[in-house]
Amino acid sequence: MRSSKRTLKGEKSVQTKEFHLGDVLSITTDYFASPRYMDGIRDILNFMTGAELGDELFDYQLPRARKACRQHLLEQFPQFAELEMDPAIAEIRETIRVAGESNESWDETKTLVASWLAKQVARYGETFVVRPLPEGVYIKLNPIMEAALIIGNSKRSASVN
Repeated sequence: MRSSKRTLKGEKSVQTKEFHLGDVLSITTDYFASPRYMDGIRDILNFMTGAELGDELFDYQLPRARKACRQHLLEQFPQFAELEMDPAIAEIRETIRVAGESNESWDETKTLVASWLAKQVARYGETFVVRPLPEGVYIKLNPIMEAALIIGNSKRSASVN
């Protein structure tokens, strides 16, 4: 994946990075489609949120980062909006449902998802140049504090139910 600096008309120079379609779709849809699995998802979210080497997001921070990045990616790539993607999403949802009902192995399920992704690559292209989130859209929290907040919220939710 290439990284470059681009100056967008009327804006200051912005670092961009090329990501696989599966990485992008893993953020814009509810399905893990990255051919690099969690590494691809971590890479795109770390890049978009401005995490630096040695200061990457922890796994428990990924859902909040995904939520912050999803809308920004859809603005960059409107072709991945729900309405446009509905047929493809219906297809992958059905593929995963059938695989689950027939007790497909993880390897067989990965093969099915890879086949679905190949169709999307043929339709949309393999890689996309992604811009990071604008400053202030994602607030980086101290990882220990964020973990404490997550644990505290889950304990409160459990006691309410």
